[in-house]
Amino acid sequence: MKLLRISIISISLFIVYFIVNCEFSDKKIIEDVGNNSTTDIQQIQESEIVDVNEPTSWTTDPKKNVKYLHITWQNDPATTLTFQWQSDFINVTKYKPKVWIVKSSLVKVEGGKVFMPYAKQFSYTGEGFLYVTHDVHGNNEKRAQYTVEVFGLEEDTEYYYRVGTFDDFDFSTKSFINPDFTEPKKIKTGLKVGNKKPFTVFSGGDSQSGITKLKSNMDWIKNISVDFWIFYGDLNEVGTQPEWDAYFDVMQPLFFNKVFMPVQGNHETVAELFYYQFALPKMPNLDESYKEHHWSFDYGVAHFVGLNSTTDATVKAANAFLEADLQKARSNKDIQWIIVMMHHPVYSACSTHGSTQRVIDNWVPIFEKYNVDLVLGGHDHNYERTYPIKNNTKVGVGEGVQYVVCSPFMSPKWYSAGKDWWTYKSKDGSDGCFGIIDIKPNELTYTAYAEDGVVVIDTFTLKK
Repeated sequence: MKLLRISIISISLFIVYFIVNCEFSDKKIIEDVGNNSTTDIQQIQESEIVDVNEPTSWTTDPKKNVKYLHITWQNDPATTLTFQWQSDFINVTKYKPKVWIVKSSLVKVEGGKVFMPYAKQFSYTGEGFLYVTHDVHGNNEKRAQYTVEVFGLEEDTEYYYRVGTFDDFDFSTKSFINPDFTEPKKIKTGLKVGNKKPFTVFSGGDSQSGITKLKSNMDWIKNISVDFWIFYGDLNEVGTQPEWDAYFDVMQPLFFNKVFMPVQGNHETVAELFYYQFALPKMPNLDESYKEHHWSFDYGVAHFVGLNSTTDATVKAANAFLEADLQKARSNKDIQWIIVMMHHPVYSACSTHGSTQRVIDNWVPIFEKYNVDLVLGGHDHNYERTYPIKNNTKVGVGEGVQYVVCSPFMSPKWYSAGKDWWTYKSKDGSDGCFGIIDIKPNELTYTAYAEDGVVVIDTFTLKK
């Protein structure tokens, strides 16, 4: 069933840049102005709710038009959302990014037009920062990235929102002053930890060089019926700003309505640009340089972990965090499932890359100690499911960790499949691959689809 679904000099410069930049990057921001603190937002002044006298145009200054909008979580998926975007207006002192967000139950939809009421408590102000797009191609453009984190939302609730900016709201005329807003979009909040409602997750990776395929398939991709997306790296071929611009452009129809949680892959070689684009959870037990490289969140009866597996240093930097995080999750009676994703495959019989020894040495013992249920990865552009593994040995279902490599998602590059002692099933990547994870309190079903969204490559169910 179809789911609603670079001369030698240049190469040398690339290698040098890769070595210097790919290991890790903190956010080296050249200007950062804003008031996006939890306290500021939680103490926001309330007002009466009024119907809005809509302006003739929601655009005052075309330079302030929103570009590259996407949504992540930095905190609780049930009560928060983090909106990120750019515009051609790069004065982060004068541009105050705002999100106007209202529960669907308070919104009128007439003749296909959406009428959102306004109140002070419906408006959230964030921050902007400036950065320079240094990359291997010599691009040194100044950019502004705007971020607004919204707090205090209701669990499992649909909201309408607009993002952009405005100067003020005049309650006497019920009008915005100098508004520059997007059209209304819809988004739904997540589940609180322990909520036993079933939910579905998209998992995939390696869309590098796949802009053309993503664009031609977006009509059904944007309608894949899932609650949110997790993506294990290599979104682009090199990770330059022009690539990010093209990626966000083609993904807009999806990113308007779904939370998207990525980790860095080896092809995000301009590492700092990756972390400029995405606002991700900042976890304890991590050096400041690795904040956002490794993260986790709880959703319903599941705990999700995203890890940066790109180098020995990034892997070792996560050990303390991973130990503490998984210990906490496994001791929580409301958490039944632990799902981990990273770019590199743990166990892989593919001859192109194969297994990742640094991960086996550092993280696998922690996975096994805390009975991680499912570990996802890409990098090798094929499909491979292992037997459950513990102590480097095949074990029975439920007795070890289940590993899956499922890639690529819309990249034209694919690799042949291999087979080793751990391989339960494998297939070459000629048809592409993505996974759908259906999660219930006592049951987790993983289904791997070819990138046409029709052909099922593999499916399995874990039970507790």
